[in-house]
Amino acid sequence: MKRLLTITAMLFFVGAVAYAQTGAFQEATSTYYRVFSEVGLTHAQETADMLDAYVSLYNSYLHFNTNALETKLKVRIFANKTNFDSYLSTLIPQKRGSFVYLQYKDLAKSELLGFYVDDDGFRKAIVHHGFVQFLKAFVPNPPLWLQKGFAVYLEKSTYNAETQAVQFVDNLVWVKTVKNIINGASGYDFISLQDLLTLGVSRANMAIESFYAESWALISFLTDSSLNRYNRLLWDTLSALDAGATMSENGASIVSEVFSWVSTDEFYTDFQNYIDDVKTFPELVTDGMAFYASSDFDGAENFFLRAIERNEQHDIPYYYLGLINYARRDYNLAAYYYLTSQQMGGELGLTYYALGVNAYADNRFDAAKSYLSKASEADPFGYGEKSMALLEKIGQ
Repeated sequence: MKRLLTITAMLFFVGAVAYAQTGAFQEATSTYYRVFSEVGLTHAQETADMLDAYVSLYNSYLHFNTNALETKLKVRIFANKTNFDSYLSTLIPQKRGSFVYLQYKDLAKSELLGFYVDDDGFRKAIVHHGFVQFLKAFVPNPPLWLQKGFAVYLEKSTYNAETQAVQFVDNLVWVKTVKNIINGASGYDFISLQDLLTLGVSRANMAIESFYAESWALISFLTDSSLNRYNRLLWDTLSALDAGATMSENGASIVSEVFSWVSTDEFYTDFQNYIDDVKTFPELVTDGMAFYASSDFDGAENFFLRAIERNEQHDIPYYYLGLINYARRDYNLAAYYYLTSQQMGGELGLTYYALGVNAYADNRFDAAKSYLSKASEADPFGYGEKSMALLEKIGQ
């Protein structure tokens, strides 16, 4: 997952630059954006509309006055990585694996450069770097952890082109890394809070894994902690930003004006407790299975419901919720979860057999016969003998 900060390519130019000979760019506009795309006019307009929708997401956290924007934000999308590299090579010596924000003192000249790929990587990249562009439109030199922490925090959020609406999706890619850093199992150095708040590009690139992981974790903690005093730290941080300050000056101001009252020991304890409770889908399922095996059905139910919040398309949580409600003798709800598990791709033999056993316990014998027959047909080796035994019992 190692990646150097592309912020090192955010150059400050005095004049405009000429574009290398590539394909023709088509221009489209939206409320906040001017998008130039080599892919075509339709792509330019779709991208502009999508970015407008993401502005609503960005600003639900930042609370900037968008009416103060004196110009639309520029985005230029090359048709492919080759064209992108060809142009970028005229500006900087190193190739870049992802989008680059060219930052001028004049916002009207600044623009986000990217390239089209025919998969979800395009949306993820433009959401990530689009956040940095939006933030810098109001505060040209924000602290690095704020830029990248928020960009990673938001980058998995999805966009519905039909409704032009954005749905926030929690990005848990760095959870395991953060937990390993905290407990010393990662091999990466832990960056202290004081250092993280004031870290510059060169030092961040020397500890890039820790930087990305801890920046995401800090944003997640300040945003989602149930302790209001930490939510307030984020709002105070944003209020302390000075559009005329350098990055180091903004970082120093946040340390002195916002975090100076924080008890380091208490902060780290609360932070670690928060991170310990942030679980990925596999972790939630594993914990749910363990609680179910120990007959703690309430605890298991909590983990499986949380797992569905992480991934509502996976069959396993629904199947176990069926088992839990079967054990509670809530047969209607158990049947609902078994059928949902099946709809989400659960094994037919397993789910039909569970439905058959559930119907039998509920004295719905005709339904039980139907389900058990289907289980035997779907998986004769796994459920043929079991289904036949129960069918014989029903027939007695």
